[in-house]
Amino acid sequence: MNISFLFSNVIILDLILYALIFFILVLIAISLLLIGVRLITSYKSSIHIKFLYEWEPKLFAFLESDIPPNEFLFKLKTDRVSNFLVLIRNYLNLLTGHDFDRLKSLLKSDKIISYFEDSLKKGKTRNTVEAIYYLGIFKNPSYNTVVEKYLHANDDEIYSHSARSLARMDANEYIHDILRLWPSHQKVSRDTLYSILIEFQVESCIVMHEILGKTSDNKIRTIILAALTHFQYSDATDIALEYFSQSDDQELLIQSMKYFEELEFREASNELIKIFSNSSPELISQAIKTAVKISNPKLEKILFDKVSNFNWQNKIDTINALYEMSIESREKLIELSKNPNCPEETSIAKMVISERELIES
Repeated sequence: MNISFLFSNVIILDLILYALIFFILVLIAISLLLIGVRLITSYKSSIHIKFLYEWEPKLFAFLESDIPPNEFLFKLKTDRVSNFLVLIRNYLNLLTGHDFDRLKSLLKSDKIISYFEDSLKKGKTRNTVEAIYYLGIFKNPSYNTVVEKYLHANDDEIYSHSARSLARMDANEYIHDILRLWPSHQKVSRDTLYSILIEFQVESCIVMHEILGKTSDNKIRTIILAALTHFQYSDATDIALEYFSQSDDQELLIQSMKYFEELEFREASNELIKIFSNSSPELISQAIKTAVKISNPKLEKILFDKVSNFNWQNKIDTINALYEMSIESREKLIELSKNPNCPEETSIAKMVISERELIES
């Protein structure tokens, strides 16, 4: 019995020892890997710093000269094109006018275009994304079809960059495809899609308007309306009003109100009034903001009549809105601030009037 017990203990100790050795070996392997990654990163960083030291002054000299792009880049080694692109990327966002045009001309040089074409042939996501990004920057329409091919990729990142590059090229003939393919890319957010659409030129609103009238997808409707709001495009008010009156999708309703607010579209007043009855606090809050911009006396009256039914935050929103709407509303708020029959509204009215007078004094 004792021998069996001792034998069992020895086995357990051996297992613990092996596990400990394995754990130590894993730690050593991870440490070596991290050290290796850091050394590689440091090496690449030192190469790039050396590259910048050599090529940054050359770049500024090029901007002030008449040297053709191909001649300027003749001595640029092929394996340093990626470093050069990193160098000019920030300046592409900072420079304007003649300097920007000179910088952009480098992207059309034979060496850079060959690099892009080779990157696309490699099939690696990083290379593809880099090439697509720069093709969008220099906005050469002859590359629209090249970029459009990658719009159909399953990879979310490639789709997103392809769509953005097409937008920068103002290739609005592909807006239909961008919106049609978006639902299959779950990692591409609504905000990302919106930011892509507003990179098109304002003329693209005609295409978005057409899609808005045909799509049954409320998410797409909401994003298009957000883009049209950004561009202050006013020809879609009839469609937006139809959706606003018939839909029960909260995000679409809120965006419709933001659209009417931006355009100060008074014809939305009657439908807006319906929001003040039996709607969520979020919808009421946006309706109040929209009412301020629309500035309709009928809406002022409705807000006064409904304020007692709202929650605390909506009451604050309403009384702030009424203060902005008209002198008559301000006078009514002063009366409200002295009314003992509605303590909550009275308290808020006193607070708002006090704060506004302090700001205005």
